[in-house]
Amino acid sequence: MTLAKLFTGKSKYLVCGLLAFLVAASPGHATPPSKTVSVSTKKELQGGTQDVVDRVMSFLPEVREANAAYPDVPISVILTVIHIESGGEPTKVNKVSKAAGLMQIVPGPKGAYFKYYGLTKDTALEPASSIEAGVQILHAHMVVADKRWGGKLKYVLAAYNRGGGNVDASYPSLDATALTYLKMYNAVAPLYADVE
Repeated sequence: MTLAKLFTGKSKYLVCGLLAFLVAASPGHATPPSKTVSVSTKKELQGGTQDVVDRVMSFLPEVREANAAYPDVPISVILTVIHIESGGEPTKVNKVSKAAGLMQIVPGPKGAYFKYYGLTKDTALEPASSIEAGVQILHAHMVVADKRWGGKLKYVLAAYNRGGGNVDASYPSLDATALTYLKMYNAVAPLYADVE
């Protein structure tokens, strides 16, 4: 029996959250992990509506500003992650993980991850703050990817979704949740491929 079958429903999120915290707290994994994609986000992605793209593109000035601070994180990647994570809804909060904002930053135990990125439960819902924190996380995973994961974007995205420790644990393979996230990314990415 696989762990995915063993842990279903809410217990899966509890176990994943506990593991993510332990991995993030361990030496060499200072970057907080993100979270799994909600069912509502998956449904939203399947719709692929122009409204979502329009909402995401409305934050292009903030995305460009974050890209100027971290030029190794492409604008198209940032926009695609926003599309997947929140559908361009800045006040979106995941009911299970409490991930918040455009880039769905997880608060962490006692708000530790929010504090790490200078966020509060209110500022996490501000577009510029969420984008800045999300891009910092992507940048940190890119640095790790260059050292340990062959510099490949798929591992950066998997780490954003599942946490770097989960990528390390399965490298070079990826678990089913990360593969689902990558599939969504690849479906959405063409919508933003030419944006600079």
